[in-house]
Amino acid sequence: MADKMNNHMELKKFENQNSIRIKKRANGDVVLRANIIFECLEKTVNENLEIVIHETTWEGGQITFEEGVNINSDNLHSHFNPEFQTYKCTDDGSLIITDISQKIGKYKIVIIPT
Repeated sequence: MADKMNNHMELKKFENQNSIRIKKRANGDVVLRANIIFECLEKTVNENLEIVIHETTWEGGQITFEEGVNINSDNLHSHFNPEFQTYKCTDDGSLIITDISQKIGKYKIVIIPT
């Protein structure tokens, strides 16, 4: 189980470091484009996608990626929850998500805003 409070703090750091790149929706959700590097099962896929950071009360801190060609819900994960995954904001403004799943094993995702 992930540290939900720490994940929210890391997510806020990520949003603050990328404030000029984000767009806020009317409901408070944050939207931005990012280069997504997804590492798992001894392979790495890379794709530029739109991501949404959900800020509504019941979805707070959840992250979703638009469905891409290489990164989509059929072959990888595209929905993340601060209760289960670990979020880490880096000094350069990237966000790293890590976890282990039954579907794809241990994985690491690096989100680099564009």
